[in-house]
Amino acid sequence: MNKFLLGFSGLLGTVSVLVVGGILILTSVSIPISLESFGISYAYLAHQLLYGILPGFMLGGIAFLLPLQRFKKYSPYLFLFGLLLIVATFIPFLGPQLKGASRWLEVGPIRFQPSEFLKISFIFYWAYLIAELKKRSKEKELFIAFCFTTVVLSALLLLQPDMSTLMTIIGTSLVMYFIAGLSLKKLAAVIITLAILSLGLVGLAPYRLARLETFLHSEANPLGSGYQLRQQILTIGSGGLLGKGLGFGQQKFGFLPHSMSDTIFAIISEETGFIGALFVLLLFGLFTWFGLKIVRQNNDLFSRLIGAGIVGWIGIQAMIHIGANLGLIPVSGIPLPFISYGGSALTAELIAIGFLFNVARQNKS
Repeated sequence: MNKFLLGFSGLLGTVSVLVVGGILILTSVSIPISLESFGISYAYLAHQLLYGILPGFMLGGIAFLLPLQRFKKYSPYLFLFGLLLIVATFIPFLGPQLKGASRWLEVGPIRFQPSEFLKISFIFYWAYLIAELKKRSKEKELFIAFCFTTVVLSALLLLQPDMSTLMTIIGTSLVMYFIAGLSLKKLAAVIITLAILSLGLVGLAPYRLARLETFLHSEANPLGSGYQLRQQILTIGSGGLLGKGLGFGQQKFGFLPHSMSDTIFAIISEETGFIGALFVLLLFGLFTWFGLKIVRQNNDLFSRLIGAGIVGWIGIQAMIHIGANLGLIPVSGIPLPFISYGGSALTAELIAIGFLFNVARQNKS
């Protein structure tokens, strides 16, 4: 019981701080952009609360209360439905193309990004597949299924294109593969194969190759392709130890691209300094620790894999976002979980947290 309370309360506290902190930093970042776009201060914040926080808490509550095992037999159908939603983004009257990408669906006044919810359906499908095939000692079939699923996901997500989501999903599947205790030799073979394929995918798309070249030589075109990376580093460095103060950062006034979403960690570093950035890293570290603690306490393989998948997804996505902002990896258009602007992402993350608490609730019983 004490272990349950420690994991549950620790996770609840960590997620609460991340969500509340995200609202505070988004308030600071979005005001000038909102004023410029709509003439009012809190348009983006209101959108985040109405289309992210509100549905996220409601659907996350449902995810917490529903019997987790009931989802098991429906997992393949949920995943198939998620894939169909991705396909629907290519239909012109359903999926508007924004900035050269087909990643959104419009249903009346609501616009959402199906790939965010695909992460959840994939985790359930992959947990179901591992649990079923491992029970039957069919590890070879599982390896084949992994390769086939990866090819299908790659084809659809690269057409959008959404390389960052693909890398997050693949990374999540590898975490689940490892947690299931499957062959490390096969896992190593998968990782090596994926690394080679990733290099090939970079070479196939000119914009990905340009990102890699910019990452390696950002000084070559500081006002062009290297502008965002150099502005990120400048923004982070200007925060110093304690930061300029919440709301007093300057880079959000049109200097740093995508300051509400893809580069929000840089803004956090500018306004709260090294201490604030370190605190964010600590929070995601605690999230991973408490999440894995909950996973280890569960005896059901399917439930344990659901929890591991969610923890892996959030942790990997946070690492990619922060690493890209720090210039440790090429620039990537991926949000910082619980903090970046984006209703679809926040809603999906809160639903996932509901399922993670559901796994913890099973530990109690």
